[in-house]
Amino acid sequence: MHVPSSLLKRHVLESNRIEGIHFRSGALFTSHLRAAALVARHPPWQQPVHPLAIHRTLSRFTPMEWFGGEYRTCRIWVGDTEMPSWERVPALMEWWWGCVGEMSQVSSEKRPDAALLLHDFLLHIHPFRDGNGRTARLFLNSVRLKHGLSWRIISLKERSRYYAHIRATERIFRSATRT
Repeated sequence: MHVPSSLLKRHVLESNRIEGIHFRSGALFTSHLRAAALVARHPPWQQPVHPLAIHRTLSRFTPMEWFGGEYRTCRIWVGDTEMPSWERVPALMEWWWGCVGEMSQVSSEKRPDAALLLHDFLLHIHPFRDGNGRTARLFLNSVRLKHGLSWRIISLKERSRYYAHIRATERIFRSATRT
């Protein structure tokens, strides 16, 4: 499925706005756009683009470059919630990637919800020091394209509902991973 560059630019702008980044040019914008293009051009017959590759591309030529494409090695909190310990991140990501591989077993009408759940679980693992939300939104689209779904842009005006959905899946994640 062809994804127009105008849609990729809109995705980058909205995704950055969710994170409080309001640049329309510069290194952060350009690297994010390159990461979006990586996802958009990825062959749909292959597995989705791995978050490590997305994050590496997203981080190029930015202040995140020195840790781009690597799992975090520090404690991280989102609000007042501590994310899983950094020592568990590689094992959690391996488990999660296995879930990604099972996506083809999900019925076509449930795939949009399953793709969003994979996105949410990635955010609950929070594998990177920075850039987790932008990486997860690009990964969501990698899964959607692989399974014949259209590119999805989550806009700033959806932010409250978007974050509420992520919080609502935390119990499912904790139950699945026993954290």
